[in-house]
Amino acid sequence: MTEGEDPEITLLAEATHDLPGKVNVAIVDTVGVFSSEMSIRAWNTHSYSAYLHTAKGLGAGIHEGTLTVKLCQDDAKICAQPHAGSPIALPYRVEVKSFGGTLSALAPDPAAAEWLTDKGDLRRTGYVNTSVNVSRLGPRFSWTAPDGSAAVVPVIQAGIAYVTTKKGMYAIDEQSGATRWRYTPANASSLTGVSRPAVSGTRVYASFDYNQYTNLDSVDSATGTFVRTLPSWKASMSTAPAVDGNLLVSKQDGGSLQAVDTSGQTYSVQLRGSSQWAVSAPPVIHGSAIYTYTGGGLYVLNRGNLAEIQRIEGSVAQLDFGADAMMLDDTHMAVIENDMYGNLAAATLTSFDIASAKIAWSVKGGFEQIAAAGKTIYAARNDRVAAIDAATGTELWSWPIPAGAPRKDDAATVYDLLATNNVLFVALANSVYAVDLATRTSVWSATVGGHLALSKNGVLYVADGKSPLRAFNVR
Repeated sequence: MTEGEDPEITLLAEATHDLPGKVNVAIVDTVGVFSSEMSIRAWNTHSYSAYLHTAKGLGAGIHEGTLTVKLCQDDAKICAQPHAGSPIALPYRVEVKSFGGTLSALAPDPAAAEWLTDKGDLRRTGYVNTSVNVSRLGPRFSWTAPDGSAAVVPVIQAGIAYVTTKKGMYAIDEQSGATRWRYTPANASSLTGVSRPAVSGTRVYASFDYNQYTNLDSVDSATGTFVRTLPSWKASMSTAPAVDGNLLVSKQDGGSLQAVDTSGQTYSVQLRGSSQWAVSAPPVIHGSAIYTYTGGGLYVLNRGNLAEIQRIEGSVAQLDFGADAMMLDDTHMAVIENDMYGNLAAATLTSFDIASAKIAWSVKGGFEQIAAAGKTIYAARNDRVAAIDAATGTELWSWPIPAGAPRKDDAATVYDLLATNNVLFVALANSVYAVDLATRTSVWSATVGGHLALSKNGVLYVADGKSPLRAFNVR
């Protein structure tokens, strides 16, 4: 493992015979390499699994010790009545590699756009108009929040990365990896969650949840100084607010949207056809309209007052969940549709023809994440990442996800996709791969996973919400 990572380690145990009476289990590591916080699950009377994590702050080097497994008829903390054969000694050796890092001089790519919000820009395509120098791919720096909590994936503008944690917001100089400023809201002790940030001009925005209410705060991007707050902003914490000039839009749980302009005028709309359990796809602002999917349909809304302009029925009427959405061009939008239970088998990739108010094409089954570059959609689907023709929905080629990747619902779990001109980055739970678009093979990987962002300066960020924020050079 690499310094700062927090992998889950699973121990499997099979009993060769029945154990009389109660079986209480304890796993003890007196050296402190493993955290005392662990969980144990009994699958039946003979099969058990234990889930462990290494201790926080475990430094680089070789760490050796012994796990002592106690099987007790009484309280496992006392274990005055051990079962026969208990305790069991399990020697271990953990190698922690230094993350390292090269703080090479940075220069912006004039063709690349800034990464200002989720998926990079308001179209949410996850595409950066730049080329990756595979020979230069490697660690730049690792950043840990001074408040001790993990950071979400950042937004980046003019060489400064902005991140949120459970306790506030930070600015990081991507040349040095140093913290530039910290913003902590006045009532931080009551915080229960913070959204991903968005940056626009001289302001950085994020939603701060206090359980009973939510505020949208804006701070000065240069100093971290508080500018203003918009109370009663009932935003979802899962995505950043979409910011376009003087307009801020955020999805809300239950199939609704809220928008506010810089004058403080607020609009909210409950989208028809959605239920209280509905989850909207993150909103897309494009031209004079706002687009979102919920309640089994794609909604086109007036950006001035959220009035409904049109609704296009989805591929399956009862679908109620918009997992992701992106604007392909001026008249086409791609959406991952799903049911309210989030069943992977039901996850359908649909292209909506907005000009004709109909579905252009739809492909059902196994879709998790999407990105797009030019006329190609990249989609995580079951155990592969597929390149799909944006015009027809035809699968052009695919890259198989490596065996051993964490799985859910019998499919590999892909956290994020990020496209460039020559490389597609694929992020899993505990690893990230660079797939060459010409050879369709992996040309680089790192043992960190999570969500992705790529700056104009050529710095790739990976954040899983648990470990330190990782930064990699790509040029």
